[in-house]
Amino acid sequence: MIPPFKFIPIAENSELIVPITEIILDEVNRILKILCKNNFKDVSIAINISAKHFKQNILTKQIETKIKNNLTNNTCVEIEVTESAVMEDINIAINQLNYLHKLGIKVALDDYGTGHSSLKYLKELPIDIIKIDKTFIDDITKKEKNYAIVKSTIEMAKLLNMKTVAEGVETKEQVEILKKLEVDYIQGYYYAKPMPFEEALEFLKNFNS
Repeated sequence: MIPPFKFIPIAENSELIVPITEIILDEVNRILKILCKNNFKDVSIAINISAKHFKQNILTKQIETKIKNNLTNNTCVEIEVTESAVMEDINIAINQLNYLHKLGIKVALDDYGTGHSSLKYLKELPIDIIKIDKTFIDDITKKEKNYAIVKSTIEMAKLLNMKTVAEGVETKEQVEILKKLEVDYIQGYYYAKPMPFEEALEFLKNFNS
């Protein structure tokens, strides 16, 4: 197994990130159909978009072509973009994200707090979900500053009518604190590690029951 932090930079530098994303979109379309057949119609799939890909005008057309309308209309598809990708060209970001939003696709701001975020742009962008970076979650039980940053981010998101996701949650103590802070979603090894789709489907069936 080769982890993403090793192969994604190579894919970006060799211009392979665009055709790879096309393959991923086809796979997402296939998986969503299976989820619908198994009555998981409220489960969404998040797709990470590279900063290099995000700046190209073909992205919106790719998504519109590859993902069927009935799936995007049910908000089953979520696009994840990093702060750095958005801030590289804010005008392109606003246009691209607004277009995707109109298709019914949710937009998540990934790794929040680690890039060059601006509250001014946060209110202008059609962001549905803020993903709080793992670096703030790691020491949330030990460092008051981490706790304060996470708490204020969750409170701000609620006021802006956005959902929050805590990334990289690994312990019961972290879960308990995040629940008290009323985070919307928890993502991390505490609940499950990455797994192939077939295993994930069984996990969902067992978790749902």
